[in-house]
Amino acid sequence: MLYPSTVFVETIGINIQTMVHHGFMAIVGVSLLLSKVQFTFKTMKQAMTTFGVLVLSAIVLNGLFNLLINDGTFNMFFINSRFENGLPVLSLIEPHVPHTLFVLIYFFGFSLVAYLMLLFGQALSRLLSKHTKMNNHLKND
Repeated sequence: MLYPSTVFVETIGINIQTMVHHGFMAIVGVSLLLSKVQFTFKTMKQAMTTFGVLVLSAIVLNGLFNLLINDGTFNMFFINSRFENGLPVLSLIEPHVPHTLFVLIYFFGFSLVAYLMLLFGQALSRLLSKHTKMNNHLKND
């Protein structure tokens, strides 16, 4: 959503689906941070497992497309070996490494960024919580 040149295609239905899908992902993420749920390493491991299953599904579907359809562009998660990805940073790495290594870099890179965003969100949530408590304390005095 933040880098729309890789999101929008000529098919309006896909454009609507991707904006709704990613929009809800952002809403759920912010809601979880505001709910003050404590995330542990176990939570991150479960999230990485889920992401891994989705990446494997994308690999299988991309492979089936490459073998059976071969018409148009089907590039789930931008990791189909037949197409260049246009994602920042990853598009610089892809041409220089074997595809399997690229998918591993993709998986661990996105997992690392997700973890860093989680840490940032938790720090921001704590900061806002302290700020709110301090303002409430000052109002009560």
